[in-house]
Amino acid sequence: PYMLFVGGLLQIIVGIFQVLRNNIYGAIAFLGFGSFWFSNGTITVLRTYFAVDGSVAADELLDVPDPAGTFVRILFILAFSCVLLKQTLVMNKLSTTLITLLCIKLAFQSFSEWFDSARYGQLVFGWATSLFAFYVFTAEFTNAVYHREVFRVHKWCEKTSPEEVFGAVGRQGTLFSKAARLRRASYPIRYKVRAARDAMDQAGKAD
Repeated sequence: PYMLFVGGLLQIIVGIFQVLRNNIYGAIAFLGFGSFWFSNGTITVLRTYFAVDGSVAADELLDVPDPAGTFVRILFILAFSCVLLKQTLVMNKLSTTLITLLCIKLAFQSFSEWFDSARYGQLVFGWATSLFAFYVFTAEFTNAVYHREVFRVHKWCEKTSPEEVFGAVGRQGTLFSKAARLRRASYPIRYKVRAARDAMDQAGKAD
């Protein structure tokens, strides 16, 4: 349940809101990792509640070592994280450090089915990533509430880097931009039209 709702559903919801805010980086990161957590949570639920001993599901889900499959799956997530890492180089050093720790953790995890030392590395960098992620959350949340940089995010460029830790604006002309322009558009309202007509009538009478 924690994987499905805290790791999966919550990140999917956050990712959708990032789309509405035109935060392309936050949308990709949260939607991507939310989907990964949903997948892990689904596997755990199937193993726990639906894999009965002696059934076909049990043969597929329980105690079947698949180091090659694990390697390919984690390698895909690692490639996704490396793409995110590249984008942080124009954002801030907090996000760069966090994604770097995550990439190292995933690199160890991809070989964890073959080497015990890789499992140890996965454990160490997994804890390091979690602790640093909590610090990044604290910094982002506090800065947003106080409307100033209480915790430094160490921007790569003070002039061009975004204010948010996980913020990067997408291209112009997106759905968000069009919706924002529509909301800001000034449409004729009845009382304004009536007031304009009254003003014109009064000007005509004065002439």
